[in-house]
Amino acid sequence: AQLMIPTEYQFWAADMNNDGDVKANDATLILRTAAGLAAPGRDVIANADRYIAVMFSEARGIAGERVSVPVRIYDAEMLASGEICIVYDSTVLRAVDVLSDSGALLVSNASEPGILRIAFASANRLNSQTIAEIQFDVLADTASLLKFRTVDLYGPDARLVDSRGMDKEFRPWAMIP
Repeated sequence: AQLMIPTEYQFWAADMNNDGDVKANDATLILRTAAGLAAPGRDVIANADRYIAVMFSEARGIAGERVSVPVRIYDAEMLASGEICIVYDSTVLRAVDVLSDSGALLVSNASEPGILRIAFASANRLNSQTIAEIQFDVLADTASLLKFRTVDLYGPDARLVDSRGMDKEFRPWAMIP
């Protein structure tokens, strides 16, 4: 979630798959190693045309209130970790918290207005389609696009899974259709 810049040693120690990057898939491998689990098998998605969809549920509210916007991942049981970057209009919404009851470790970074980064990892497969619930303060009664800037999801074998974010528009209840 870009909350810290690792030292050279930390980077070396965290890059479990030796791909030159530290991502959520490395966290899955670290969790499996810490739990004494065997190396994961190479899972393969049966249909090459298939992808995992990540989307927002209903996103509506009124200025001055707090709204909860669930982030859902379909076929979540095929995944163990991921990184999501969401952009939105910071004059309309302000991300204040990200909650999760998915059983995965989750961290979020909302330090930059209009950008929310979420990273999550599990030693095994995810057990919930709702990976996170984003708490937004509604600042204005105007619309804002909730857009997935990046979606990188990984299977239990720490390999990248084809995925796509489905953007949605936040629409205030007070806005005239």
